[in-house]
Amino acid sequence: MRHVRQYPDPVLRRQCVDVVDFDDELRALAERMYSIMDDAWGVGLAAPQLGLLLNIFTYRVSELDEPAAMVNPKIEWSSDETDIDDEGCLSLGELRVSVSRAVSIKVTGHDLFGEPVAHDLEGFAARVFQHEIDHLAGVLAFDRAIDDQSRAAALGYLRPKP
Repeated sequence: MRHVRQYPDPVLRRQCVDVVDFDDELRALAERMYSIMDDAWGVGLAAPQLGLLLNIFTYRVSELDEPAAMVNPKIEWSSDETDIDDEGCLSLGELRVSVSRAVSIKVTGHDLFGEPVAHDLEGFAARVFQHEIDHLAGVLAFDRAIDDQSRAAALGYLRPKP
């Protein structure tokens, strides 16, 4: 996967900063992110996965959708109902880890032109957004593993081999 930072790259653990300039450079970054995400068959890609500490991620939760970007996202509401499912991550190689996520969320943020946007999401789309927003806070999927045993197994898998 070209240019996607891999764990344990320290940039993946850093907190991102809000985007303030909604300019051609930001839109070019989003186009690059779409390309990298699609080349890797990903459904989401956050800026820190490219080494950039900016609050932006790209996503495409269905093959029928065009890729899109969310800038400065905030989860405004999440359901009490949760669901456990396995998650992969372009920064964690072939690892899949069981993660509990809210089934429904409301996310606000901006589009690539700085216009406010809001999404009410359920199911897989809600999971993708939560995963990508975690990246923007330096949180990785195995940090949210359903139990210590799963987390330990993930870290063991990711440990460099001699």
